[in-house]
Amino acid sequence: DADDSDEDSDEEDEEVRERVFKSKNVLAEAGIRGVKKGGKVEVQVNVQADLSVSLVCREVGGKGGVRGTIEKAVGMNGSAK
Repeated sequence: DADDSDEDSDEEDEEVRERVFKSKNVLAEAGIRGVKKGGKVEVQVNVQADLSVSLVCREVGGKGGVRGTIEKAVGMNGSAK
């Protein structure tokens, strides 16, 4: 039984790194028709290495949705503040 406790202590906590970017303006808006009150909407945001952003919004279980891309703004240096 002592071997079981040794196995648990060998596991290390996963290091979490995060970088927070704050926008001064609204980046995107999306409207999805037909979503009823209490309906669930899934939003997927992908930030690329060049800081462009792609968005996918859809009702959970729905077939359609909204997709869009925000290109990197000219003059951005990509640093977090």
